[in-house]
Amino acid sequence: PTGMGAFAFRKKGGLVAGMQNGFAFIDLDKETVEPFHDPEPSRPLNRLNDGKCDSMGRFWCGSRDADGSNPTGSLYRLDPDLSCHRMETGIIISNAMAFSPTEPAMLYGDSTGETVWRYDFDAARGTISNRTVFHDTRGLPWRVDGANFDTDGYYWGALVYDWSIGRFAPDGKLDRLVRLPTRFPTMCCFGGPDLDILYVTTA
Repeated sequence: PTGMGAFAFRKKGGLVAGMQNGFAFIDLDKETVEPFHDPEPSRPLNRLNDGKCDSMGRFWCGSRDADGSNPTGSLYRLDPDLSCHRMETGIIISNAMAFSPTEPAMLYGDSTGETVWRYDFDAARGTISNRTVFHDTRGLPWRVDGANFDTDGYYWGALVYDWSIGRFAPDGKLDRLVRLPTRFPTMCCFGGPDLDILYVTTA
């Protein structure tokens, strides 16, 4: 019934999704959508945008400003007991989220804010701390939209507006650029039996 920004598969079946009006469960067999929590009831034009599950089953999802110009978005952590916690605020468009497989770190960015940050991530407690700049896109022809890590700890980002995806080394430097036949890639994700296929969504 509304737009969807991100989803994750649930252990018991179906999806948990971040949507225009907050978090919802989606039953793919019954074709039903069950909203259960709106973290921003005072901002009806905002919507949840980019999201990922961490290794403990928490669904992290960030919101975005309706017209992409005001820092009204936040980052939320939805726990398995369905409690919701605001973890970051002052964001224009939440994007670029990914959890590193090689170090206790989470990356998260603001596309319009032109920054991807690195946080120390405590998986046991579900906390983030020590925010530092991982990559600054000011003056570049692209912004980092959706992203994922590979098993070697390299960060792959969809470089929206620039017909490409980029691979970033652990120090945040772009070390590989792959051109695409579309200007607006929005997310990249590894799949296939050997995790050697990169799937890319576009806008």
